[in-house]
Amino acid sequence: MAEFVFFVILVLPATLGLAEILHIVKRWFLSSGKGAEKILIIIPDNDNFQRQILALFNEYKWQGNKLAEKIYILNFKLDKENRKECTTLAQKVGFIVLEHENLNILEI
Repeated sequence: MAEFVFFVILVLPATLGLAEILHIVKRWFLSSGKGAEKILIIIPDNDNFQRQILALFNEYKWQGNKLAEKIYILNFKLDKENRKECTTLAQKVGFIVLEHENLNILEI
């Protein structure tokens, strides 16, 4: 029993912490001095736009600029109520929201 408690309290968090440190070092080596020239565009749907945006945000946190330099959310497929909610959520996590009328400012 003592071994299990020792494992849960000390070894498991230490292992997870070491994995996170290695991930940070890996990201630093892979993305140091390299400017990403990629953009990512998503068009969320009415059913699960929250999940799409949050999943993309988590992926961006994990990969950093290796995923994309800018992330655009095109919310013209959403109804009015969901469009407001999508815009608020996307701006909260730092993505650029484009309405149908603003598509001409997209520089690819």
